Amino acid sequence: MAISKEQIFEVADELDAAGQNPTLAAVRKALDGGSYTTISEAMKEWRAAKAADATPIQEPPPPGVMDKLSEVGAEIWGVALELANGRLASEREGLEAARLEMEASRLEAVELADQLSAELDDSRNQVASLEGVAQELRAEVDDLKAKLTTASERATTAEARSSEMELRASDLRSELDRAHREADKNRQALDRVQDAAEKAAKDHKAELAQAQGEAKQAAKEHQKEVEALRAQHSKALENAQEAKAAAQSEVERLTAATSSLEYKLAQAEEKLAVLAGEVEQAAKERDSALEAAGTAREQAAALRGRVEGLEIALSRGEKDAGSQK
Repeated sequence: MAISKEQIFEVADELDAAGQNPTLAAVRKALDGGSYTTISEAMKEWRAAKAADATPIQEPPPPGVMDKLSEVGAEIWGVALELANGRLASEREGLEAARLEMEASRLEAVELADQLSAELDDSRNQVASLEGVAQELRAEVDDLKAKLTTASERATTAEARSSEMELRASDLRSELDRAHREADKNRQALDRVQDAAEKAAKDHKAELAQAQGEAKQAAKEHQKEVEALRAQHSKALENAQEAKAAAQSEVERLTAATSSLEYKLAQAEEKLAVLAGEVEQAAKERDSALEAAGTAREQAAALRGRVEGLEIALSRGEKDAGSQK
């Protein structure tokens, strides 16, 4: 919502009535915002109106001058007016030059204040943007931490599975040992059968040979089963080791990504702190510029009031001289 001149005049009157100096910064603070350019132009009109309302200084001619005027008339008064006009013109030129210089300083200060305000708004926008980026990075870090937790759980599961496979391999080794013991028993039984056959009679050699062949065939088949169990156990161990290595690699990758994002988050927070310091410094410079502009405007208003008072005094002097003629 745009701020009107009437609102600015009302706030300036309230500050002046309270005994406070209605500077640009004080008026803008009371209005809770507004453009420094708009406030500056309105305050220029307010100060000019206040100076016009002030009672001009009236200085009557000295008694000596009145006596001389009575004696010699308007000629001497004309010379006095000429000297006064010359002195007034000189002072007017000096005051005008000072006024122009102060006006230029005021405009420069107002422009600087607007520029600092724009830079302050930009800095605040950058701060808001960086806060958004930091929030996104925090969310990404949380997501990666969740993934890291999942990967750790998977690694734990893989380790548990590997332990189960090792237990299974141990069971297979125990079973293999049992198979070896059974084979030894079979060989011992075969040896006993051979001894009994040799002792019994030579006519039982054919039966004994058949029994030996069956025992050897059984031993071969049992050995094949043992070799198949060994191959299965070796394959299971390889699969468990591969799963464990893959899980460990995933954990390392997620750990590295988390460290990188935490480093980026730290950099963003450092940059955020630097920008906050720059914003605070810009606000201080803006307030200082506004105070300088207010002082320049006050000095210009005082000089303008003095010029107007001198012009009124000169005008009345010229009227008095005309009436004497």
